[in-house]
Amino acid sequence: MESDQSKLQCPALLIAASGYNQGRTTVTAALARYHRNQGRNVRVFKAGPDFLDPLIHECASGQVVDNLDLWMVGETRCQNMLYSAAQEADLILVECSTGLYDTNPVCAEIASRFGLPIMLVVDGSEIQSGSDEFIDDLVSLGSDLPISGVLVNRVGDNFNPEPVRIRLQDGIEYYGHLPDDKVFKITDRHQDLLLEREKQALDQQFDRAAELVAKAGITQLPAAVSFQEIPQAQIPPLLEGVRIGVARDEGFAFIYHANLELLKNLGAEVVFFSPLHDRYLPNVHSLWFPGGYPELYMEELAANITMKASIREFHNEGKHILAECGGMMYMLGSLVDRHGIESRMVGLLPGRGQMLEHLAGLGMHSVTIDDQNIRGHVFHHSRMESGMEPVTVSDRRHGRRPGETLYQLGNLVASYVHFYFPSNPLLTAKFFGSSIFSNHDY
Repeated sequence: MESDQSKLQCPALLIAASGYNQGRTTVTAALARYHRNQGRNVRVFKAGPDFLDPLIHECASGQVVDNLDLWMVGETRCQNMLYSAAQEADLILVECSTGLYDTNPVCAEIASRFGLPIMLVVDGSEIQSGSDEFIDDLVSLGSDLPISGVLVNRVGDNFNPEPVRIRLQDGIEYYGHLPDDKVFKITDRHQDLLLEREKQALDQQFDRAAELVAKAGITQLPAAVSFQEIPQAQIPPLLEGVRIGVARDEGFAFIYHANLELLKNLGAEVVFFSPLHDRYLPNVHSLWFPGGYPELYMEELAANITMKASIREFHNEGKHILAECGGMMYMLGSLVDRHGIESRMVGLLPGRGQMLEHLAGLGMHSVTIDDQNIRGHVFHHSRMESGMEPVTVSDRRHGRRPGETLYQLGNLVASYVHFYFPSNPLLTAKFFGSSIFSNHDY
C-alpha cells in the first residue's frame, strides 16, 4: 500500500469546450488572474502541444506554464509536474488544447487519468441559436467524463440562464455566464506576445477580465484533487560544462519551458541570443534554433549578414546545431513568403523554404535517430524545397500521411518536428554535443 505522505490535495479544474473558438483560453486566463489578484498562487498547465497560449497564461498567472500530454510528455512526468505544482499552488488550472470530444482525446484522457473536474465552456450564441436539446446532447456525450459544470460564455444583456440550468443533469453545476465583452478577446498577436509592451497591455486586459469574473460570481475555488508523486531515476549531467546558445526573439520563440529545464538539469548553461538584433553569436559550444515566425522578419534576418556569417563559421568549426521548423527555414539558402518575395537566409542547408497559404503539417510525431526515439509535434505552413537526402523520416501518431523528414549536415540536425526534449534526455544531450558520445566505448 502506498503511503498517503506522497499525496497532496489542491483545488484543480480542467477547462474544456466541445470544440474550437468557444473562449476557453481567455476564460482560463481570466480565472487565473482573478485568483492571483486575491493573493493566491495559481499554476496553469496547457493540455496538448502549444507555445502561444502558455505565454498568455504566464502573463495572467505570473507563473511558468508547462504542457501536459500523456503521449508526448508521458504519464509519469505529467503526474509529477502536477504533484510539484500542488506543493506550492492554491489552485491548479489546466486548459484544454482541443475539443473535449475530438477523435484525439488529449484532454479527456488527462481529466480521467488524474481525476480533474471539467468546466465545460459553451459559446452562448450556440445555445441561443440551437435547439433546446443542445445542453442535453453536450453533457450526455461526456457522461463517462468528470464534468463538474458548465460555464456559458459570450452572452448578451438579455441572456436567461434558467433554460440551461434546468436541463443540466444531476451533479453538473451551472458555473455562471460571462458577457460578450472585448476584454475576453485576444487578437492574433503571434510573436508580439514576447514584447514587453504587449505583456503590459495583456496585464491591463486580464485585470478587467478578472473584474467581470467577480461580477459574474464565478469566484469559488473548485474541489480539491489528490495528486501523487512517482519516483524517477536521476538524470546524469550529460551536458555539464556545455554552453548552449538558444535563439529567442520575435522570430524564434516556440520553446517548451520543459526543454529549457531539462538542458539545465543536464548541466548545461543556457545563453539566449537574437538572430534579429545581435550582430554575432555569443560564446557558446552549441546552438538551438527553435521554431517561430522567421517569415515575418525575412528582411531583417537577411540584412543581418554578420550573424549569418557567424553561424556558418560556427558550423564549419564542427560544432553542434539543432534547427526546428522555423529554425530550419532560417538555415536554408533562402525563404520565400506568400507573396513570392525571396530573402537570403543563412545558407547552411541547400534549397529554400516556401511559405504556403494553407496548413502543411500538423500532429504528433516520433523520430528515431541512432536507435533512439524522441517525441514531439508538427505545425507549419511551409514546405522545404531541397535536393538533400533525409537521414530519417518521422512516424505520425495519427493518420497515414508520410512523416516529416530529418536532415543532417555535419553536426547540424534539422527537422520540422518540435522536439520535446524530456522524452529522450540522452538523444537531447547528443544533439548538443555531450562529451559522452566522444567515448568510443559508449
